[in-house]
Amino acid sequence: MAEQALMNLTPENMAFSITTLTRMIQALGGLIILYLIFGIINLIISIKKNKELKKMSENLKKIRAILSKKKKK
Repeated sequence: MAEQALMNLTPENMAFSITTLTRMIQALGGLIILYLIFGIINLIISIKKNKELKKMSENLKKIRAILSKKKKK
């Protein structure tokens, strides 16, 4: 058993392990960057939608005020 463990620690196997680990970390980093970009785009779209909804709400209040004035006449 000990001999088997020592055989797995050869420079070739260690180099393969390190390159595999490096590639996995790079892939994870890429996924995190994509997730952040998606989140930022989603945030920008959400802010734009909220601005539009606020404008619509203000316009609706103006329309209601005008209609209530016309009803009183």
